[in-house]
Amino acid sequence: SNEPITSSSESCVLKSNASKKRCASNQELDVTVPKLREIDAKRCWYAVDIEGNLPMTRAVMVPFIRKYGDVWDWKGVVAEIPSEGVVRSYHESAELFIYCGHGAGDKMCETNHFRKYLSCPASLLWGCSSGQLRATGVYDPRGPALHYLLAGAPFVLGNLWDVTDKDIDK
Repeated sequence: SNEPITSSSESCVLKSNASKKRCASNQELDVTVPKLREIDAKRCWYAVDIEGNLPMTRAVMVPFIRKYGDVWDWKGVVAEIPSEGVVRSYHESAELFIYCGHGAGDKMCETNHFRKYLSCPASLLWGCSSGQLRATGVYDPRGPALHYLLAGAPFVLGNLWDVTDKDIDK
């Protein structure tokens, strides 16, 4: 089935100031909870419109990202697909990754390769269905966001459904 994974916990009423986290399994929870910590925003890298076909996303996001990146000397790529070596180097030296483009950045690198890296930064994935997990029959759900978490990212923020670039750039 291609239906997204949902749980009854998503409809529970919680205090507005309570911490919330969506977990695919207890194994994933065990891997990520001990890694929660503060993020050093000075150690960030970004990838914006790596396929070069979202000019409005570039027009909105690049000035926003560069406002901080210029102050804190962030590294990043715009309108180009970095090699897997570059992705690995940036991931291993960063504490925060910002992605703006299609999906979760699969064109840069297969996200299941992240487990081979020394570390994986907290990730903001501004792409269609970047946080969505898909059922794979009787097996555990899968998706790029889960690969980030299992590789050690302390958190991943992504979209659970497709969003137009006009909506996501707001």
